[in-house]
Amino acid sequence: MAVITKTQADLVQLSRSFKASEWFVSVDYPNIAEAMEMPDIYLYKLRVMAATILQPMRDKFGPLTILSGYRSEDLNTAVGGELTSQHRLGEAADITAKGYQSRLLFTAIKDMLPYAFQQLILYLNDEGNSRFIHVSLPCMPNKSSNILVNHKGKYMPWNE
Repeated sequence: MAVITKTQADLVQLSRSFKASEWFVSVDYPNIAEAMEMPDIYLYKLRVMAATILQPMRDKFGPLTILSGYRSEDLNTAVGGELTSQHRLGEAADITAKGYQSRLLFTAIKDMLPYAFQQLILYLNDEGNSRFIHVSLPCMPNKSSNILVNHKGKYMPWNE
């Protein structure tokens, strides 16, 4: 299986505003993320996420930042990710919005793109303010679609 590095990924334009290298990131473990190799077959999943979720939101709201994208086994272990995390398959991203609340972006994804995601999770800090959003592609046939909020480490259904 062929792999792609971050340097190579920087040459891959996924959509008008996103490059594949933006998925080679980790706020807490940047050195591991920079050194990762990703199976190149996952590029199509990154392209789908960029085209169907992230680019439409960037077009509407402006800059978005991917805080955690693809995760190698080492990175997933370092961040304490689930063994079945969709990050491991290039199917998920944790994102934040610049200049406005992530809560607005969360609501926009939920309302404007209801069939584009498998999971949509709004992570809150201890005070209840939005930190970031986890969004994943609908690729897991045995998982139902979930719209959740994570506050103080507990997942709860989103209630408007």
